[in-house]
Amino acid sequence: MAMAPGTLNWWLRRPGKPWPRQSRFPIRPASRQVHICRYCWPIPTRNSRFDRSSMACSIHNTDIAGSQHSNSYHSRYAPRREAERHVESTIGGKRPAIVFIIGGGLNYLSLVVGERFPNARIVSMQPCDEFDGLEVSQPSSSWSPSSAMTAYSIAAKALSGHHASGGVAVIEWPPVVSRFPGQAGRIRRAIRDALEETSSDAATSAFWACRWLHNCIRFTSAASAGFSIVPGTSAVVIACAGPGLMDSLGQIAARRDSLGLWALASALPALRHFGLEPDLVVSTDPGFWSGAHLRAAADSGIPVAMPPSGYAPSAILERSSIIALDTGLSFEKACLGALGISARDAAAAGSAAGTALSLALSATSGPVVLAGYDLAATASDDHARPYAFDILDELGSSRTAPCASSRSARIFDNFPATSGSWRLSRAFSTYASTICTSEEDRDRVYRDSDSPVDTGIRRSERGNIPAAGNKPPRIAPKPAPAATRFNRLAAVKSMLVDLVDQAFEDAGDAVEHAVPVPYSAALLFKALAPRTSASFIAEAARASANAKDLAALETAVRAAVDVMSGMSTC
Repeated sequence: MAMAPGTLNWWLRRPGKPWPRQSRFPIRPASRQVHICRYCWPIPTRNSRFDRSSMACSIHNTDIAGSQHSNSYHSRYAPRREAERHVESTIGGKRPAIVFIIGGGLNYLSLVVGERFPNARIVSMQPCDEFDGLEVSQPSSSWSPSSAMTAYSIAAKALSGHHASGGVAVIEWPPVVSRFPGQAGRIRRAIRDALEETSSDAATSAFWACRWLHNCIRFTSAASAGFSIVPGTSAVVIACAGPGLMDSLGQIAARRDSLGLWALASALPALRHFGLEPDLVVSTDPGFWSGAHLRAAADSGIPVAMPPSGYAPSAILERSSIIALDTGLSFEKACLGALGISARDAAAAGSAAGTALSLALSATSGPVVLAGYDLAATASDDHARPYAFDILDELGSSRTAPCASSRSARIFDNFPATSGSWRLSRAFSTYASTICTSEEDRDRVYRDSDSPVDTGIRRSERGNIPAAGNKPPRIAPKPAPAATRFNRLAAVKSMLVDLVDQAFEDAGDAVEHAVPVPYSAALLFKALAPRTSASFIAEAARASANAKDLAALETAVRAAVDVMSGMSTC
């Protein structure tokens, strides 16, 4: 008679392997086979089915047992101690403010993490529904495949509220994750995508905070916002600086008198070269290079719509017709309040095109067309020509490296992927989803471009601008309070003091109630004292900041304000 592994005969006749003394069953005749589960040994399980392929009984084989035996993923003797060892080996000495647990099973991990980090936000994400209602500890939020929300939505919600400043940890429970590898991989990707978006926003605000504040100070000391937009009914074309703009210029010129023509600052040289003068230039870029784009608008007297956080040299601000925009940044609100001027609301959409679109939708009841919004390059051009920085290619050219050659080399490096005649870049493709429109406005937004990058905006027939009314939005002057240089310097000081006082009031409340520092206060701290504020913001996210840390930060911030008050015209 053959001896199958896992049977009583196999154990009795195997040399050096006597029958286990802990057995709950008496020795049975060799003619009757008793199956012994490889997980249960040395204590065989009564009344359980046996699966020869896995050498496991129904309690330890999830294919047989189903959802009744979720405890098989944990130690039968000390599951809590097992979880403690795993948390210690995974997190070590870190102190995260948010902990994602992937496949926690009965969630002893959440129990241990909650005791170790009582203020941490714990998110349990299960790869199956087997553990619903069975977890030994309730996390801050949880997800399983039967949840109404997506895994990405749960992860993004957990990362909101600035808790991520205190650090994020991800713990996986190997027995469950290895049992459901496909779903566990999808959970990992959802967490990764949410973390990438959150970290991108945090990196952007940390990098630009100081520049945004400098630009608002410069705007307060030099700008004269004396123009407004009178709404109309015609179509509005927003000229962007993509290479596809050149194919749209003929149709724009043919209908110039019956539509509004706006331009991003970078597209202005191409329009003027073609003989087209836009009604308005929109600029939001906080970087110094924006000054090169705005120079043409200042020289031609074209009104410029821009937020105070956008960059423009003082000389251009003083002689340009400015329409102030409010994109919601706290620095901008303080600047506009100090100047005593009103501003037009616009969306901060991650790009000037998104801000211009939101502004145009509020300025006309007709369609809005984005021309040249390509987010891609051709083999020979990455922008509409001429372009403000073409001179850099020309200055760097030589007999052995002509201008066209160096430009093509740059395009091939920056846009490595191809799609037909277009070249694509991951950096530019990230802007594709930054433009958002409401449901009621979606049907009147069009994109005139052959670029393969999908932005979610309906494409118009190439070169065809939808018909609408014949009354374009109009730029009109409006009374503005006269301000002397002394008044402007006082306005700068007042703006900074108000910002700092409000920020420390909010930070004090955060320390008292053990919550993260609000975004506006954290942004000001990053702008004025980035090194000192980093640890305070992180500790506040972990609910462990104290008044002593806040006092040290206040000393550094107020010292920076005294220095910055004298930099209003730089």
